[in-house]
Amino acid sequence: MYSSSYGSYGGSSYGSSYSSYGPGGYTSLYTSNYNTPSFPSVLGLPPATGRYNDISSRYSDVTIYPTPISYRSPLLNPKRGLSVQRGNSVPPTFDTSRPPTRGSSIVRREMKKKEEENHINIRLKSPSIPRERTRDELIDSIIHTRTKEHRVMPGFKSTSDFVERRHLKVDCDKVYEGIIIGNGETICNIEYLRGVGVTHVLNTAEHHVVVNPSKYSCYGIKYYGFHVDDLPGENISRYFHRTTDYIDKAVKNGGIVVVNCVMGWSRSATCVAAYLMMKHGMTATRAIETIRQSRPIRPNAGFLQQLADLENTLSKRISLFWKN
Repeated sequence: MYSSSYGSYGGSSYGSSYSSYGPGGYTSLYTSNYNTPSFPSVLGLPPATGRYNDISSRYSDVTIYPTPISYRSPLLNPKRGLSVQRGNSVPPTFDTSRPPTRGSSIVRREMKKKEEENHINIRLKSPSIPRERTRDELIDSIIHTRTKEHRVMPGFKSTSDFVERRHLKVDCDKVYEGIIIGNGETICNIEYLRGVGVTHVLNTAEHHVVVNPSKYSCYGIKYYGFHVDDLPGENISRYFHRTTDYIDKAVKNGGIVVVNCVMGWSRSATCVAAYLMMKHGMTATRAIETIRQSRPIRPNAGFLQQLADLENTLSKRISLFWKN
């Protein structure tokens, strides 16, 4: 049952094709006209008959110069390519004196690192460039400076804590000579203010601590107020010059000024710290520590950043003054 099909594949058709591509046919195919130049032989390929002769005859007027193809060419051996011999590789070297070429990210990083180090060294060594204060340093000063829980309020002989002060509806502390920081209830108690000799009141939260300014003038107390919300995004620095001048006039004339907000912790403390920096040459860290030794202040992060900016501005002005 397999003789017919096997004969068709191996007898006539398979046999005839094998004779043409067999040992005799294969040799005659590539040995005939071997010395005759043709188009494949110019390209470095073995000459062949048939359609290649037609191509060579069609382009007989074109002169083709053969290019020798090495057996090491990456076209013939794409896996090896043009790599160096094994064992003779040399680690790459980078010349930082020349500008980096495209793709040399390592050189760029090294040069940028050296520039940053040199810039830092210049800022640390040069006395004409002041060191900038950061908000985090002020936060550390607040954390590491402790305030006594039981303190003596102005006009009292015994100490009191936060609960007792809330019961008395008076909560204030003397933080510097002639300066008292208190809460909103303190400035509402005019009898207490007269008893401790207060001559000036600075209200930093008029919308939250509502008072009658004309009432203070009846008792010989000067009043100045404005409103800033106790939020990090609020700009309290725009009042630094006015509040500083107001406090400075009160202290220089021998008076006592009470600076208040709702709790006496953030807005009022920020204005007093700005006064100590602008009039007494304190740094922001020292001003906050000085106030916090007498009262547990904690300005918000936005106000601390504005105090740091104030110190940086003042230090730059001083450096320019001595430079000129």
